[in-house]
Parts: sequence; structure tokens; C-alpha cells
Amino acid sequence: MIPSFNRQRWILLFGDVALILLATQLSPWIRIGRHFNVFDVYTGASVFTLFLYLVILYIFDMYNMGRAFRSGDTALRTAVAVGVAGIFSAFFFYSLPSWKYGRGILLIQIVLVWGFLTGWRWVYSWIFSITLHKKDVLILGAGRCGTALGHLLEAEFSPYRVVGFLDDDPAKQGKVMGSPKVIGPTDRFKEIASKMRVNTAILAITHDRPPAGAAGVHPGAGKTDPILWHSPLRAARHHRMGPGKLQVRRVCRRCTL
Repeated sequence: MIPSFNRQRWILLFGDVALILLATQLSPWIRIGRHFNVFDVYTGASVFTLFLYLVILYIFDMYNMGRAFRSGDTALRTAVAVGVAGIFSAFFFYSLPSWKYGRGILLIQIVLVWGFLTGWRWVYSWIFSITLHKKDVLILGAGRCGTALGHLLEAEFSPYRVVGFLDDDPAKQGKVMGSPKVIGPTDRFKEIASKMRVNTAILAITHDRPPAGAAGVHPGAGKTDPILWHSPLRAARHHRMGPGKLQVRRVCRRCTL
């Protein structure tokens, strides 16, 4: 599925374009030791490599706003994407010698593009994450669906912050599920939610019957009462429910949020 380019993606894209152009201008200066307008001398090669980098980055999912940009995975994926673009450039320039960079210039450009784009994604992620106010939530259920949901909500642009899991399995008590841990059984839901001042909970249990601690809890219970969003397994993929307007989406084969 092709993602739409919203405002945040356009900002990320424009930053990539500016930094790729900067790397293109700096690489011959570093290699030769003198400054000249690389876009006049290597016009075709500069335009080609710019678009090639952007296309390969898109293919490698580097414009996915749900990705954690401040991670080693992002640095690795960016390195692989830039390396693939460099290999394609080398083959292309071999076919069209009149467009080619020197090998040293191309190698320096690849290193600069990787460093600039990785750093830009870290800065971009930090800027947008500090402007996003996240709502604390508890997840009821620490099974496969609950942990999948926890990972989903760990995305940097997610509006939620998981502060803990509740599960009735004694073996899971105190167990770390990602970063938050299982902090109690579901029958202590109201007590724990009140103590932690959390008014939002998400049910991620694969049976239709809600846990005992969640019985009678419903959206609109009041500002100080815990709010439980529960979507039965038969709920539609994009159904919206309750005053919180939580969008339903499938997080695993048997569990719907």
C-alpha cells in the first residue's frame, strides 16, 4: 500500500533533498580539495543520484512515520538503502560514461548521504516527539495480542504511552513485556488505574468476555474514572466507538483493537 504524503512526510522529504544536494556539493570539494559548482559540471549525474536516493529510501520504508527513527535499525536500513543506491549509480555511470562521477567522489558522497540522512532522522524524530503529548494507557492482556499492541503503541508518533500491562496469569506478574511490565491482575484494574492516574485502558484479550475488573467500565464514566475501550472480535476494522473515538484496527489474527 502506498502511504499518502502528509505534512510530516513532506518535511522529512524536503530535508532529505536538501541534505543529498549538500552531500553532492561537498563530496568533490573533499576529494579534490577545491570548490566548484558540481551541478554545472555533473548536472545529469547529480539529478540522477538525487532521484535514485529518494526512490530507494522510499522502497526501504524510510518515509514510514510509524518507524522509530532514533534506533540502530534506522541507521542500518539507511546504510543499506544508500549502499544499494550507490551500486545502482555505479552500474548506471558505467553505461553512460559522460555522466559519471569519479569513484572517489561517489564513495565520499555515499558516506556523506548516509551520515546526513541518519542524523536528520534522529533530529526530526526528536523535534516531533517533544511536541507530541502522549496519553498514558494500560493494556489488559499480556498475551500475543497484548505484546503486539504494546509494540505498535511504542511508535514515536503514537498518541499513547503504555505504562503497564494487566494479566491474570500468575507466571506473568512482574514480567517485562517490551519496556513496561505486568503490574497486576485484571481484577485490580480500577485500583491500579486510580493509583497511577490513568484514565484510558485498551483491552487486548482474545475472548469476547471482558475480565472481571473491567466489568461495568465504559466510555463516558467520568473524568476521574477509568475508561475502557473494548472492541469485540467481530468489530469492523475501521469502526469508531466511544467519546474517545478510538479507531479500531487489527493487531493480530484473533485480536482487534
